[in-house]
Amino acid sequence: MTPKNYNKDFVQNTIYVLNKNFESIKKQNLEVTFLINCLTGLIITTHEKIGTTKNTVFNMNLEELPNYNKLPSKRAYLNYNKGMTKLKDQLSKHNLLDLIGNLTIDFDISDCSDMRLIEFLNKIRNGIAHQHIEPIDHNGQWEGIKVWNIKDKVKNFETIFTVEELKDFSIFIAEKYLQIN
Repeated sequence: MTPKNYNKDFVQNTIYVLNKNFESIKKQNLEVTFLINCLTGLIITTHEKIGTTKNTVFNMNLEELPNYNKLPSKRAYLNYNKGMTKLKDQLSKHNLLDLIGNLTIDFDISDCSDMRLIEFLNKIRNGIAHQHIEPIDHNGQWEGIKVWNIKDKVKNFETIFTVEELKDFSIFIAEKYLQIN
């Protein structure tokens, strides 16, 4: 194959190796490492393009996505900015002495369904890049990974991928990227 478009070729090649080589890699107990590498490469390679493209699946909220089942089933997001806005609003309207024992701190923790896909990918990228990742094992075998993001010393995102979810999600991201490229 003659390389023409790095991003598109990389994504197509990643789909190919995910489909063609996965079982062989799984037999060697290297599937999680392989899948993390594939997903990281896909996120980094596609990030610039999807960040500037409007009206695509990457700008949709997770709950609106076709193939919503390709997402990891365990996800949580602390909307830190929304909570800080509420807190600042309370602090601006009252004296601190009046708030002793009466301060309401209301942070929104959701299952990420109202998060845009591009934001979800960015949280995963940040988690992997900052090594906020840990294996989930059962009897010495990796069953998945937990990835989280930290903002201002607060964990504001966490997701758990099973091995199958990690594979499906990687292919899903690759296919959606190719649809807009």
